[in-house]
Amino acid sequence: FVERLRALNLLDELRRNPAIFYNIMFVNEERPLQAKDLCTLFEVDFSVQGSNRRAIENMTICFWSDWLIDIEEGECSPITLEKLLEFTSGASTVPPLGFPQTPGKYLPHNPPLTHT
Repeated sequence: FVERLRALNLLDELRRNPAIFYNIMFVNEERPLQAKDLCTLFEVDFSVQGSNRRAIENMTICFWSDWLIDIEEGECSPITLEKLLEFTSGASTVPPLGFPQTPGKYLPHNPPLTHT
């Protein structure tokens, strides 16, 4: 193990900065998922600033954030933040080093309509 760390030039860094490597490599500190975690996890591809679509997108993101807070506070049972993360990303927890690709948010501008 030590030889492999030395071969990758990580052994000296590990000795200089043990706290950084300890948190990344050796500790799986699970903490409850919070609404702010999901808010920062997704990137939104917004329309041009000042456009009508952008105003609608801003309102949608505001509703999304409020909904995440409601889920976090248990007001949307049986939905949990973990279940939502699993549905949107396929993972029930955020990996210690984050996701290799940032999940995106698609904001539909013309949702399908049905007539009954």
